[in-house]
Amino acid sequence: MKKIVFILIIYFTVLKANALSFTIQGKIEGLMPGDILTFEQISLPEYNSVLSFEVIVKEPNTFTYKGEHDNIGLYLMSYKPIGGKEPVVDRIGVEILIKEGVTLLTGTSNQIYYVHLEGGLYDNDLLQKIIQLDNSLGVKRGELFRLSNEAHIAEDFKKKQEYSDQISSFSTTHELDFEKLSNLYSAFYEKYPSSSHTVIKVLSSVNYAPFESSFSRYEKMNSEAQNSYFGKILKQKLDKNAALQPGKDAPDFHLTSLDGREISLTNCAGSYVLIYHWGLCPGSFLRENDLTTLHNKYKDNLIVIGITDNINLIKEQYDNSNSGEKIVGLDMKSVLESMLAHPWFDSDKTGSNEKFATDYALITLPYFVLISPDGKIIARDSHKAYFEAKAIIESEFGEL
Repeated sequence: MKKIVFILIIYFTVLKANALSFTIQGKIEGLMPGDILTFEQISLPEYNSVLSFEVIVKEPNTFTYKGEHDNIGLYLMSYKPIGGKEPVVDRIGVEILIKEGVTLLTGTSNQIYYVHLEGGLYDNDLLQKIIQLDNSLGVKRGELFRLSNEAHIAEDFKKKQEYSDQISSFSTTHELDFEKLSNLYSAFYEKYPSSSHTVIKVLSSVNYAPFESSFSRYEKMNSEAQNSYFGKILKQKLDKNAALQPGKDAPDFHLTSLDGREISLTNCAGSYVLIYHWGLCPGSFLRENDLTTLHNKYKDNLIVIGITDNINLIKEQYDNSNSGEKIVGLDMKSVLESMLAHPWFDSDKTGSNEKFATDYALITLPYFVLISPDGKIIARDSHKAYFEAKAIIESEFGEL
């Protein structure tokens, strides 16, 4: 018994010795005692989160947290003020990449989701330019969300629609800024191919970015980055996605529809199959009518299989939307009504269906996978794959 206890002591001592110590310091003007900062640890590329720790502010305008973790961690910080409502912003929290040492957050409580990050993994001039530009765009877009929310509370639906339209066209209105941001990111990845931030970015987009691009960036990383915690996960995802590239056999599946029907890849033999991952996003709204038309015209030769995260989210949005509200120029309620009455085999990721989404790496929205009548993957991408599917179907069975 003493020997077992001794071994356990050694085991936990080794774990403790390998742990990475880190400190988060916040100098946030407007923080009040009792405010709560919640830190969730993010797993990639699925972006699932689990509560890691909470900080209850003890003194005005400042907080300090000291902790340990086994590996570098990506955390999402959210803010719950003791008095008043949580700020309405364009993001769900602040992403903070932490390995060890001190990371400093500075800013104000009313714009806490756009804090300035220093120290730790953020001591890089080019990275600072990226953060500054991204935050400035976020502040502008967040103000539109706030104004839209105020109009909704006041039941001023005309104003709400104006702000919603500005939100929908934000990337177009600020096209030059977003182009500059994209160029800054590209310059950073090129100059620092083995940075932890580069590894995180490639891993975050691995399931929807072009495979060749992700693989190329992985190959440019040094051995330390490739063998890091997130680097190993990236390699696993790349190996899996290599099997989903055009020309490969489509993974077998068994799926249950929203109305209880079942379908498998075997059932689809002899027909083209178009997998459609859809949800509450502008891209899905834009493709709704197009895909319905494509399905209705070619349903004898094309099997459309839809899957969304949770159909109850669509129903809830439909119940809460008002006639006349628009998104990307389309009537929101009408499109949601169409989504709830898809004429094809439709499902969500509940129960055993989640395996289907995992096997096909369905994360981003919208996303399409086209499978040939003999079970080979033909195309796999966002809007591009839809247009590839449309061109192939029209070429073989006649144009719409």
